[in-house]
Amino acid sequence: MEDIAIVILAGGKSSRMGQDKGLIPVNGKPMVQHLINATKPLKLKTIIIANNSNYDAFGIPVYKDIYQDSGPLGGIHSGLINSQTSRVIVLSCDTPFVSTEFIEYLIKIANTHDIIIPKHGSKTHPLIGIYSENILNVLNESINNNKLKVMELIKKTSHSIHTVTSEFPEGIFENINTKKDLCAQVNIKPFGIIAEHMKGIDLTIEIPNKRNTNLRSYFNDKWPLLNKISYTIAIDQELREELNKNEHPTEIAILPPFAGG
Repeated sequence: MEDIAIVILAGGKSSRMGQDKGLIPVNGKPMVQHLINATKPLKLKTIIIANNSNYDAFGIPVYKDIYQDSGPLGGIHSGLINSQTSRVIVLSCDTPFVSTEFIEYLIKIANTHDIIIPKHGSKTHPLIGIYSENILNVLNESINNNKLKVMELIKKTSHSIHTVTSEFPEGIFENINTKKDLCAQVNIKPFGIIAEHMKGIDLTIEIPNKRNTNLRSYFNDKWPLLNKISYTIAIDQELREELNKNEHPTEIAILPPFAGG
């Protein structure tokens, strides 16, 4: 589909986080990088809407809000104007777990509605969806009248809300809004041959606090060399691989296969 682009919204003030959310590391990568990686296989034009020049480092076009201090509506507006396409797929930088498969699904269900957003269970996700240039007039009006709630805008347009509870896991819609949604920094301690291979690497991580996390997948993604090495994981000296929701470990060890008997 040539007349659609991907717009990653990263222009918020992040007042609850205290710093720019999209640049905060989650599972070893900035949140915005997770979304960039998810979009790459689709080979669609992708842009970032941000008011922070640090986003230039990610290698894709970055545009500022045309309407400053207008929240997500300002970002959607800037995305529609700068994408130079009739429709955009909007992704918020604080939802780093959105998958390539889900973005493909959005494209497949695109229809004559001007806005298409997903609903999982009882929760609607207005900042993950398709937005058409046909809404620009009502979007401008809403911003100029300081009516900045996204759902209020949606209700004024031709829209469709798709329930995807049975098609996709709830976890892909999780958002990281506050520091409470992250674990504190955790020390990673490698042993034996693993320590030799990982010498000089920063061994502290921050992991999402809102869902269980498979540490083997995280480690293999962060340090690809581990894909070729057998190892065991210990969380605070307990041999297991899954970090539980709301858990705050002090130390995670990466052990050679003979360690611990």
